[in-house]
Amino acid sequence: MSLSLSANRSKSRLSVSSCQWRIGRNPAYSADLLTNPFDCESGEAVVLRTGEDPHQAVRTGPRDQGGGERHLLRRQPNGVRAVAYRRSASNMVPSTVIPSRLGLSTAELANELGIDRASSELVAIDHAQLDRMAGHIGSQLDVARFSRARWDDPLFWNVEDSDEDRSQYFAIGCAINFRFWALRDHQLVPAAGFIDGEHYRGAMYMWRCLRRALDRRVLDLLDAKVLADLTEEDFDAIFTDDNGINPLAIARTDRLANLRDLGERLRSDWDGAFYNLVASCRGSLATFARLSRDFRAFDDPVYKLTMVNGILHLGSGVYEFVDEPLPAIDYHLLRQALRQGILRPSAPLAAKLTQMSALDQDEAQELRRVALAAFVELAAKSAISGELLDNRYWMNRVNCADVPVCLDPETAAACPFLGACERATQFALPIELTRYY
Repeated sequence: MSLSLSANRSKSRLSVSSCQWRIGRNPAYSADLLTNPFDCESGEAVVLRTGEDPHQAVRTGPRDQGGGERHLLRRQPNGVRAVAYRRSASNMVPSTVIPSRLGLSTAELANELGIDRASSELVAIDHAQLDRMAGHIGSQLDVARFSRARWDDPLFWNVEDSDEDRSQYFAIGCAINFRFWALRDHQLVPAAGFIDGEHYRGAMYMWRCLRRALDRRVLDLLDAKVLADLTEEDFDAIFTDDNGINPLAIARTDRLANLRDLGERLRSDWDGAFYNLVASCRGSLATFARLSRDFRAFDDPVYKLTMVNGILHLGSGVYEFVDEPLPAIDYHLLRQALRQGILRPSAPLAAKLTQMSALDQDEAQELRRVALAAFVELAAKSAISGELLDNRYWMNRVNCADVPVCLDPETAAACPFLGACERATQFALPIELTRYY
């Protein structure tokens, strides 16, 4: 990734003369996207560069070889601010804080997509508690706890493949990334199984099976025609575990319908490649969300699987959207928002949420709509992008499980939200028979 800048000596600040900011295969960044000049005591041209890690310093190539000042642009771990640094031979000190965001913020993206953030009689946002959570998140010294997930474990993702193949793989997995459980006698039974002797559950079982299918060439999984023509036998061959059981037979009809539709639409509209859709967005996550709605898998009114797909593309470096994503609202984020006290359900809804009774479609949709509004507000007030906020909450799902770590003083500190959470642990995972999450 490189960004070429030249300094205007007469105005004593850096201004954009040419710009090619390229991460992965994204050609969308151009000079008109960077509009915030920052003060600079030197009038020398610089070239800013970074390695694969977006949280590393963006280093300058100095024109002078002496001990004079050089300027660095650091992208902060929360993805919201950058700092221009003056560097001398002996030290480095902050010079100017400027916005590093080039596109829409999470809140602006919500507005652009027409997300309904009106109040609700079914469930309310406790804005005072949300402010408390935002202050806690924003003041945490350990910012690494809110860093971008890289999605680079080769057990689950095809990290060695081309951007095009990785994009296709992400789209396939996201198309079936929902409802990894069955409800029996008011008890959740997770979709889980053994792969090569190791136990996996939920989404990680699904991703592990997809990776195994690629490695064993069970079928040409990334081929859009294969997806369009996928049979039940093919589906079982991909997802059956060591014991001959397919845990993803749960919602099999919806999963197969999503995969077939994905293959058919990729063939008819995008020359068989999901990456062609991605590249056509020219960096706009809003455009990505709108185009993705044409697929059965991605027509959720609150864009959950679409945002997961975008977050995977972003974190992996396959493609860099200029807009900050919305958090992907699933039952893990819902449960944590309820336990933290951010969401206040009405008495009838609270009874269902504490007794693990299935929600009807209207109840579940309203709960998720209000939750998205809350997380959008939380992202804005904590100065954390929707992507990183989603990462942190989703990765905290193990801590905030059926028996959360906060109930044991010896393990409670594992939860990054401990200092502000209300610990309303009576709330269970919201249950809905859905193909959206």
